[in-house]
Amino acid sequence: MPYQIQLRRGTTAQNTAFTGAIGELTVDTQLNVLRVQDGSTAGGFPLVGTASAQTLTNKTLTAPVITGGLTIDTVSASGIVGIAGITTITNATQSTTAGTGALVVTGGHGVGGNLYVGGNTAIAGALTVGGANIKSFSIAMAAAMA
Repeated sequence: MPYQIQLRRGTTAQNTAFTGAIGELTVDTQLNVLRVQDGSTAGGFPLVGTASAQTLTNKTLTAPVITGGLTIDTVSASGIVGIAGITTITNATQSTTAGTGALVVTGGHGVGGNLYVGGNTAIAGALTVGGANIKSFSIAMAAAMA
């Protein structure tokens, strides 16, 4: 006759309040996940289930594939970030300096295609057009272009 193993089980609240023995497994019947107990941490450490909504903290993801869209509150990247699809930033913070606005790029910014600016443009440094450095832009020239 086969053996049956039955683990302690309970709701998420019951599991969160429970501190089990070192190495003990408990079953969260609401989230349908196992929790590994360490003998001192209330609630233990829940294992991620394939259908569970989980919060990742201090995790390194290697080549993740995300389908169905992604919403991120804040992003900070120090390396190269590749994005293949359309990226929309809905933050409406206006730029007043090189370090403000909805998108702040500390280094250079390369654009391989057309660039459309829907608002005002302020250039603090030199402007180069077609390889020619434009050092002064007269008011008469600006008026003629308007």
